[in-house]
Amino acid sequence: MTTTTEVTMNVFFQELKKRVSPSNAKLLLHSAAVNSGVAFTMETKLNTEETKTLCLELIKTGGPCFQVGRTIYTQHVQ
Repeated sequence: MTTTTEVTMNVFFQELKKRVSPSNAKLLLHSAAVNSGVAFTMETKLNTEETKTLCLELIKTGGPCFQVGRTIYTQHVQ
């Protein structure tokens, strides 16, 4: 199963920036990537499993990350 749209870390970053400052968005995203084991490079295309794993890690984090994880999961994984 592949995503219909190409998802990169930058997609997650742009969504997080809508809710928190750019520096906090980068910190939250980096933390979620490390915790989920997904490589942290902004332009690398993520496969479906990596996207799903990162979304679930963001959802688990809560707060603004929850909304971002849920939105991207709904748009690109389901």
